[in-house]
Amino acid sequence: MKKSDSPLPCSPLELPVFNCSNLCSGFIHWLTPWKMSIIFVTNPKEPNEDVKEETTLLVGESVESSRERITLSTCISDTSTSGMAILGGPLQASSGPKVSDVLELCIYLRDQTVIPLKVNNGQQAQTEDLFRIVQEEQKLPPEAANVFSLWLVSPSLELRLKKNHRPYYLVQQWQELCKLYTDQKAEYKLRDTPLLMLQRNVFYSKEEEMKLNDETTLSLLYHEAQYNVLEGRYVVDKLDYDELAAIQFIIEEGNLIGVKGLTQNQRHNLERFYPEFLCKRRWQIPGLKNSSRNDIEVRFEEAVVRISQALPEQYSKVSLYKMYLQLLWNTPFYGSAYFSAVVDRPTSKLQMVFGVHSMHVWVCINTEGVCIIEKDKDFVDLAVPFTEMSWHFHDDLEDEKLPSLFIQFLVKDGEETVTKLLEINSRQAKLMNALIDSMVKRKRQQQHVHRPRRYSEQSYDSVDGAISSTFNKSLNKLKRLSLDTYTVAGERLS
Repeated sequence: MKKSDSPLPCSPLELPVFNCSNLCSGFIHWLTPWKMSIIFVTNPKEPNEDVKEETTLLVGESVESSRERITLSTCISDTSTSGMAILGGPLQASSGPKVSDVLELCIYLRDQTVIPLKVNNGQQAQTEDLFRIVQEEQKLPPEAANVFSLWLVSPSLELRLKKNHRPYYLVQQWQELCKLYTDQKAEYKLRDTPLLMLQRNVFYSKEEEMKLNDETTLSLLYHEAQYNVLEGRYVVDKLDYDELAAIQFIIEEGNLIGVKGLTQNQRHNLERFYPEFLCKRRWQIPGLKNSSRNDIEVRFEEAVVRISQALPEQYSKVSLYKMYLQLLWNTPFYGSAYFSAVVDRPTSKLQMVFGVHSMHVWVCINTEGVCIIEKDKDFVDLAVPFTEMSWHFHDDLEDEKLPSLFIQFLVKDGEETVTKLLEINSRQAKLMNALIDSMVKRKRQQQHVHRPRRYSEQSYDSVDGAISSTFNKSLNKLKRLSLDTYTVAGERLS
């Protein structure tokens, strides 16, 4: 959707959704009561029920049920099974329950552990039942119920499940969910199969995570963070990439105290420790060495030696896990849920001729705010806390254009404070809006703020509270984004 087609008029003051003068006066604004939601999917009674009859996924809801408790079958399935794909396939019998009552599935962890299960009455198994099985199998402490959630994850879509969702039926409807929330071509959607994964709970705060000391819990958090680093989702500067790679090396290979350096094979195997876009061999004149890659190899070896020498003689895996995570706790996007989107960028005359005016990005949402990260790049375009932004979801059902999420945020322009307006286009915009709503509501509850909202008040969404120190303004690269600019009085400047 072009900004000219957006529901916003030229002056935000004309529309309650983006009233800049109120936005800048302390951010004391109040939402109507919302269900705490992260994604909108059906929790059907039958697999073929229409997924467009949506219900919100309530966060942290305790569900009491009189149904029969789901139990782990005494017969564990073979580890060669292909994960959640089994859910859509034939069920196999085990001794005891009827064939139709036994479901084979696998639950995946980010440390590459696979937990194969046969679950009695498995089609009715709810997320909390499966989570309890994982918790018992992995000997996770009680606090893990707050740290982790079960997710359905595929290359196209990632959905966090609430406690009373039934994963079996959601997998049956995965194609419909992909049609609603992705732009994948039809042939890819048909092949898109989700995995049931244990991942970090997006509602779990960094402050709570910093207090953890359980090795199993920290190990799972470390492996998930490592995955996000190597996939290019967590972007940091060169020094941090080197230190993260070095810590990973020491965890996997051991300390290099007393060793002069890395072997040639260890130096050349950079893809294990760095994101792919940093390791790509650039075009070069035949016969000349790749100076960029050689530079990374040198920095990597130096970082491994430096950190090895700094470690005490008696160090633990827990200390290494925390050392790795601590480097990422300082980033504004740590622990985020990731959504695929497209944003416009400023265009030169040459780019307009070739039609290069948009870019694919990650929209990252965590307990503190929103970040925009360009895919396959090592920098953040925008990091803004909830305390400095308002937002609005727009979807014209009669229009073929993508749904939009508008974000308006404060910017210091010299001595003057202005607001910038960014349009994010994505089929997942509805999910982003729901997650932001949930985060904001939780923050208000944590602040013990209780004030009923009058319908006469402005109806746009924002939040008040302290600004997180991780949202460093120097991170923002606003010149890479196409933004509308307004004064705090609502006058459009550009």
